[in-house]
Formats: sequence, structure tokens, C-alpha cells
Amino acid sequence: MELVLGILVFFWGFIIIMTGTLPAGHIDFFIKPVRWSSGLIFIGTSFYIIFLSIKKIIKKRRETQADKELHKPLICPICMNHYYKNEIKTLKCPNCKEPLITLSEYVENKKYRKEDDVSK
Repeated sequence: MELVLGILVFFWGFIIIMTGTLPAGHIDFFIKPVRWSSGLIFIGTSFYIIFLSIKKIIKKRRETQADKELHKPLICPICMNHYYKNEIKTLKCPNCKEPLITLSEYVENKKYRKEDDVSK
């Protein structure tokens, strides 16, 4: 929403500089220095609003990415117990002290897949 407001304020500033009036037509800026200064104030404000909204969007995406990282499933290749990253303090299995790997690594790793095939 802030991004749309910033773009709208930018266009208002641009219209003030080009025509000398606000889009509603209630305020006229016929004196050129007033027209330029008020137009530049609108444009500067719009850049500030746009910058803040983009910063907010980036922060939200980083938080979402961090949440996804915490909820990644991990598995112990030896005892086959599974954990989530936010459940354990170290990346080692609490039972056998073996390093945990992500579930996607376990599926992709041929060494572990062959052991599963032999046991069946």
C-alpha cells in the first residue's frame, strides 16, 4: 500500500512541476520557484516512501526465509530419527551423536539410498 502511495505522490510532484497545479486543481503554483520547490518536495517525499516500503518488503521476505530455514527437516543417517532445526541446539543426533543432514540431502545421496536397498 505504501508503494502505491509513493508512486502517487511522485506523479503529483511531476504534475506540479509540469503544469503548476495539483491534479485536483484547487491550488495553483504559478510562481516558478514555488512550483519547482513544491514539486521537488513531493518527488523527494515519494522516494522516501518508496524506499521505506521496499525496505519493509525485503525485511518481511528475510524473516520468511529464516522461518523456512528453522523448520527444515533433518534426519540422522545412522538411527533414522528425524528432527527439525528449531528443535535441537546442535546439528548432531542426540541419540548417536552423528551429524544430521537435511532430508533432501539424504534423498539425493546415493550412499544412503544403497544401504536402504540392501536392508530390504
